[in-house]
Amino acid sequence: MEELVGAVVRAAGWVGRGAVELIDWLDLFEGDDDKDEPRKKRTRTPQRRLAEEEVRAAEQEHGVTFPAEYRAYLLHPHPPGPVNALERTDGRWRWDDADKTRYGLLDIDFPHPDSYRQTLAEQAEREPAETDFPSADDHREAVERWKAEAEPFEHRRTAGAVVLRDEGYGLATLLVVTGAHRGTMWLDARGIGGAVLPLERDGGSVGFERWLKELVTAHDGTGDGDPAPDPGSGEAEGRPAPHP
Repeated sequence: MEELVGAVVRAAGWVGRGAVELIDWLDLFEGDDDKDEPRKKRTRTPQRRLAEEEVRAAEQEHGVTFPAEYRAYLLHPHPPGPVNALERTDGRWRWDDADKTRYGLLDIDFPHPDSYRQTLAEQAEREPAETDFPSADDHREAVERWKAEAEPFEHRRTAGAVVLRDEGYGLATLLVVTGAHRGTMWLDARGIGGAVLPLERDGGSVGFERWLKELVTAHDGTGDGDPAPDPGSGEAEGRPAPHP
């Protein structure tokens, strides 16, 4: 599955329309059991216009400085709907992302996948093999323990990143707010057996402003709902870096 996801991501460029194409591709591979339960479309709370002091308060709370393009969007959100809204809830600044952002790790530098490639390989080697256990239940319990042990590492793979959009099927679009890759957009495809991949266009990284523009263009002008007809060739450009 990871190789297939990587191939689709490279073909689509995974920016704007690439997101729509990847979701459509996944629709083709839904099993018979999923046909009666189509992917649910999420209704997002629109991002309201934040005052400068509110943005500063959110930055101070999380120990980060938002990238300039995203910061400008918070001060003047247009369109307000395509991204998870930042709002003060119960006395804390949180994104409308069902707590998928790792708030306790937000001020830690975002790690490039190359930095943990070896750790991933070692983790995979420790995965319990079904043949090593007398019953399916014993194997299932061992797998759950293995996953629990790996959970802190899996959380750190998206340290320093905000979940700006839940794409469904376990896919999420991230904005990096710390470290060397601050201001760039990434795709977290681990939910379907993929990796954490950078979004690229024309051979370079993609920032918030360009990602938002292409996302809106790919849909109905709001960034949500059904995709609009493609007025161009749909030619993919760019290629994500190799994934672990």
